[in-house]
Amino acid sequence: MTMKNLKSNGERFVSREGYAFDLRDETWVLSRGIAFKPGFIKKHLNVFVVDRYLRVLAFLATCDAPRTVLNIDQAFRKLAVFSGARVLDSGLLLAFRNEGDSQDFHLASIRTLFRAWANLGYYGVDRSVLSVLNSWRLKPPIRGDAVKRMDPNVGPLSSLELQSLLERAAQAFEANWLTVTELSLLLLSQASGRRTYQLACIKLKDVKTIVLENGVSRYFVDIPRAKQRSGGFRKSFRKIELIKEYWDTLQSQCNYVVDVVCSRFFIDSDDPLLEELPLFIDLGRLSELFTYGELAKVCAGDYLHMPRKKIREIVIKAVEVSDVISERTQDVLKVTPRRFRYTLAYRAAREGCGAYVIAELLDQSDIQNVDVYTATVPEHAAHIESVVGQHLIPIANAFAGIIVTDRTKAKRGSAIQGDIRDLSGKSTGACGKDGTCGAGIPIPCYTCIHFQAWLDGPHEELYKSLVNERARLLDVTKDASVAGALDRTILAVSEVVSVCQARKASLSEDR
Repeated sequence: MTMKNLKSNGERFVSREGYAFDLRDETWVLSRGIAFKPGFIKKHLNVFVVDRYLRVLAFLATCDAPRTVLNIDQAFRKLAVFSGARVLDSGLLLAFRNEGDSQDFHLASIRTLFRAWANLGYYGVDRSVLSVLNSWRLKPPIRGDAVKRMDPNVGPLSSLELQSLLERAAQAFEANWLTVTELSLLLLSQASGRRTYQLACIKLKDVKTIVLENGVSRYFVDIPRAKQRSGGFRKSFRKIELIKEYWDTLQSQCNYVVDVVCSRFFIDSDDPLLEELPLFIDLGRLSELFTYGELAKVCAGDYLHMPRKKIREIVIKAVEVSDVISERTQDVLKVTPRRFRYTLAYRAAREGCGAYVIAELLDQSDIQNVDVYTATVPEHAAHIESVVGQHLIPIANAFAGIIVTDRTKAKRGSAIQGDIRDLSGKSTGACGKDGTCGAGIPIPCYTCIHFQAWLDGPHEELYKSLVNERARLLDVTKDASVAGALDRTILAVSEVVSVCQARKASLSEDR
């Protein structure tokens, strides 16, 4: 590293994310969501050392990720406070490690700082400091503990938890409890396992369809990469493929953004500038713009992109609104984007994917952090038997429809073509949805909000056949994830059986 690498104009610098800041600014803004006040250390070090420190930090800001620079400043603050204005020498460093409020990751950040300091040739740090730092073997942060323990609160989701969440989220959207933005973020976070920063950087033009020669359409999203040494805002991408249902949701989100912007600035929906809009737009910042020129000026950058903190909050809220009860904690399921990331990698490892495949799925450039998923893959899929099923009924909340006594009480009950029949042809209920449905019946219907189950329907027979089918699949495939695909439906049918039995008993008492 040399001084000629500095992207500066006098005392002004440009961060890796393209944000300009002055060495004398009270606050340095390095990216859309990262800003800090580096002048804090002025109270703890002499002016000359502070000046050199700020110049080194500014250099690092031009080539390193903003989060890395923030971590370096936070670690150096601890050292500066501990120093009591002492000289930055090896004695101070040894005392800081032994007596100060430091951990190895703080020392690793300080080592990065002092290496840059020495390479830039600045005075202010004793040469012995770098020798001591280079001689230490610093432990990396503990990674993957939640995955190894399959922590029910912060680790990977179980198959049943994930299936329940996706079903309940779709129902919440249909009931207008979730907006298209909230559902889109939930689904894309779950399907891609990407970090919130990456989701925040997506633009409308990244949502794509490719039509093959045989006429078959495939659906993709180009997601910007993160944590790359040559990175920055939308410098490199990786393409992920989505199922059509997820892509349709993202298309609805695209249409929403276009409608909002077109109505505000009175522009046509085919304006090429619209492709530069973020998929997840910051409506607050959009409201600060008043002319088409102002819009065009900020579209190339990240000004209108939703902050990563807001994306995290939306994903958490969408899960909470979906109101899923975990079968492991018997409490409301709590999910962050990081849990989706853990889940994606864990499920891939369980399916036999190797380290390089998992690294690709997680958008990592190497495999050094994926061994936590491949080292040991315990099986946590639920084995649904009669006793287990009955135990989970009160908390699963899998049945989303209603129980009706006869056709006269059912919506569209007179339409025989709306009957839902089991595999033997017996009617189990009726569909109350107007229009067509592409679901294969009767298995999905028990978890659908439009299903109206007959009070006297053959639900118990269906339940027994599903349990037997699950056992057969497990015996044939030896794969609990394949057999577990029926678990939520089995729980829903169990719930219908239980509710019908209680309803019949109540009706008998009334007579």
